[in-house]
Amino acid sequence: MERPKAIWWLLIVPPMTLLAVLRVSAQRVAWWRAWSHLPLSQVVYQWILVLATVSHVAEATTSATLPPMPNRIHIAVVDTETTGLYPSSDRIIEIAVKLLAITPDGELLQEVASYQSLHDPGMRIPRDAMAVHGITDAMVRGQRIDADHVANLLGQANLVIAHNSGFDKGFVRQIVPHSDTFLWGCSCRGIPWKRHYPQVWSAALPVLARFLQLPTGTAHRALGDVETTVQLLLHRGPTGEAHVAHLLRSKLGKRLADWPGFKANRPS
Repeated sequence: MERPKAIWWLLIVPPMTLLAVLRVSAQRVAWWRAWSHLPLSQVVYQWILVLATVSHVAEATTSATLPPMPNRIHIAVVDTETTGLYPSSDRIIEIAVKLLAITPDGELLQEVASYQSLHDPGMRIPRDAMAVHGITDAMVRGQRIDADHVANLLGQANLVIAHNSGFDKGFVRQIVPHSDTFLWGCSCRGIPWKRHYPQVWSAALPVLARFLQLPTGTAHRALGDVETTVQLLLHRGPTGEAHVAHLLRSKLGKRLADWPGFKANRPS
């Protein structure tokens, strides 16, 4: 780190010369009179301490002016597996959440946290549902989702995203009743997939992942679908920006322009 030129000059000038300059130019200064009775070695030592302090302050000031870290937006990507299609009569049996820190244009900064759990619905899992996700009664028996932990993860997010948020939100509500107070975005219907990729016939998660040749997790399991959704959101499309950037603009709007002042998505 480059120090101010004045500090280098003071360090280079021999102590004897510096002492002579001070005697001539500061004879009437009060602090010099306080030092004038000291031995030369102690005067030089005290001056070295002054120089070290000034140098440290200069370095600290320079460090304080370094560019700030990129703005961080937290998104929570969520997926659920269930006993059926209707939250009013069916039950959640698995959930996965990944909390990510990204920039406003969709660049991944950090995976903050990840959570996955099975859940005993207190009822038999229908065969048709079991045929989709492969989760059996034996797998969920005695299992419980940590509702407080899920609520904490979702509450840290500025935007909660699911690939079919209309479906997942209803089942998340079974374990986090206030989940409707969070800001939700749908990566299935909230991104103009047809405009970006006219050749794609469906916005289903496996169809998009296959078309874009993305790494995928285990299909129809909560954590696997979350991993695939994350890949889809962070992938850069034809415009050169990450797909998630469209959701951020549409859901967060003008708040992105003044992002540091925007508060996290916590229920009041």
